[in-house]
Amino acid sequence: MIDKLFLKYLTKKGKIGYFVGQIITASLWAYYIFGVEKLSRANGEVKLFAGLLINTVLWGVISVMLWKKQNITSL
Repeated sequence: MIDKLFLKYLTKKGKIGYFVGQIITASLWAYYIFGVEKLSRANGEVKLFAGLLINTVLWGVISVMLWKKQNITSL
């Protein structure tokens, strides 16, 4: 749902960059929780989902700042 909001303001290259960035940052976050902190799936579940939500919002804002469509008339 949040993705739809960001995707309507991105160029084609921006959409690709958005999804690639999402995959990279989400996998780095999961590695940190389960690899570095050594949490189990049960203990790290809340931290994982909270981080993924924050990741979606932050990476979406960064993507819109970098790859915004030029011909948007109304926000």
